[in-house]
Amino acid sequence: MIVGHTPNRFEGDVAANVVWDDEAHSIIRIDLLNYTWPEYHEAIQQIVTEAGQQSHRVDVIIHNPSDPAPGNPLPHLRSSIRQIAAVTNIRMIVTIPSRRLPGFIRALADTVLHGYGANSNQQAIFVNSLAEARQRIREHREQSAQA
Repeated sequence: MIVGHTPNRFEGDVAANVVWDDEAHSIIRIDLLNYTWPEYHEAIQQIVTEAGQQSHRVDVIIHNPSDPAPGNPLPHLRSSIRQIAAVTNIRMIVTIPSRRLPGFIRALADTVLHGYGANSNQQAIFVNSLAEARQRIREHREQSAQA
């Protein structure tokens, strides 16, 4: 996994690639492609570490265009959301799930995101594309600036 500015592309066959999605290092993105749960947890830890080193607001995009890793995703989502929620400068967690994610799993994951977001300053949402994720982050930042 490489942390750098490489938006809109995967790094070869890297299963869980963590990148800064903007030059300002204010949006960090994880691209999940045929990953295992240990690779997922390693990438989440990298997000937590990188975001925690910033002194400004950081938003997270979790981009998962592939099938989920085998096994029940809920314990893994619960664990990662708790880790991310502990980072006080992370404000928004935007997830782009696989289109093949069964509806009931998506609904349960949505419950986990909202139930374990813990930090009242954070918002967690699902969207359908990277463009929508970036747009929702822009909108949230504009609303936050006006408040």
